[in-house]
Amino acid sequence: VLPDDLVAVLEALHAKNETITANIEKICRNILNDPGNAKFRSLRKEVLLRVVHVDATGGELPENPLHDVLVFAGFLSETNSYTWQYSEGSRQRLQGLVNAVVSLSERKLQPEEISLDRVLQATKEGRQLPHIKKVDDTPVANATITASAMSRPPKPWEVAAKSAAQQAVEPTEAAGSVGV
Repeated sequence: VLPDDLVAVLEALHAKNETITANIEKICRNILNDPGNAKFRSLRKEVLLRVVHVDATGGELPENPLHDVLVFAGFLSETNSYTWQYSEGSRQRLQGLVNAVVSLSERKLQPEEISLDRVLQATKEGRQLPHIKKVDDTPVANATITASAMSRPPKPWEVAAKSAAQQAVEPTEAAGSVGV
């Protein structure tokens, strides 16, 4: 879980431009999906700033608002780059960063805007989507099964056989009543 001050930085970046947080998510997911790939683990500072459009933030944000966020997520700040240092703790913090960024973009979504891919992704990651009601689908313990009060509906061939039998009986009855 990200500290509140880092969440505030992400919220400010997201409010400025949603592309920023989308790019942060992509960068972090690449690392999580392939932590052995050095290309993903090492980020040059000037490229990172350009990719996430941070160089023009201004205002209340520091010059590099991502610095503290990246350091928290396990990146080592070097002169010209950030290098992600793999450990189980840094992997969990990086996943926490991804979850925080994703929750920012999902807050605005209405249920009808949520795609099946997003639902599947959230389910795999154990996240609850906003505006989606959680249903308790666990079976009831010690439930007694009772016989149904209704009879089962007939199958189509049973209906056809019954109507054919009725048609065979009706002409005989009709012929008998005419002769009397």
